[in-house]
Amino acid sequence: MDSQVTLVDPDIPSRSLLDDVCTVLDLERDVITSTVITMRGSSDTRYKVQTKTRGFSRLGVRLVISENDNVIATIHRRDMFPDKISFEGSTTINVNKWLRWSKGSSFPASIEDWGQRFAWHVGPGERLALRSESNNTEIAWFNPSRLRFGNTSSESGSQAYLALAAPAEVMRTKVLVSCILVVQKMRANQRIWNTAAESTTWTGFSAMMGTLGGV
Repeated sequence: MDSQVTLVDPDIPSRSLLDDVCTVLDLERDVITSTVITMRGSSDTRYKVQTKTRGFSRLGVRLVISENDNVIATIHRRDMFPDKISFEGSTTINVNKWLRWSKGSSFPASIEDWGQRFAWHVGPGERLALRSESNNTEIAWFNPSRLRFGNTSSESGSQAYLALAAPAEVMRTKVLVSCILVVQKMRANQRIWNTAAESTTWTGFSAMMGTLGGV
């Protein structure tokens, strides 16, 4: 087997972490602007993620996350100003004050709970890992629905899921909401990069054809 091709398998984290898993949340789809989430072992919908707009415009876009049909978090998307987030029963704050990205919207992205900070890191195959900043212990991880093999274009199909160990389970809402926002940000950045790459490729191709045409 080519040593440069590595199978990114979400089901092989450390044995100690596997033993500590309390909850696995399965996502129907990991296009997380709209999906339903079940708890592994049950077919009943536990969480819903919905994108809502006001009227027929794209103004007032809201990402609504609910548990058992009760809203637990709402993200207000805004073009000219920072996005806002509100949890049920709490005040509205800027998303970037709650979920803090490194400079340039790059990983890691961190949240805080009871004075402790936890950071999302991205790994091979777009696997996300939430780690304690105090001891670097992994307490949760997210695997997308497509798992990639190293730098090749090969992929293996798998349902997207979020696994939570005991330290993450006690703050499940924060972990889930932050994971959704991180995945959305990562996908948005990918679209920007892909568009830029396509534009660069087309510009280079056009320049080459112009040169050949002038020969």
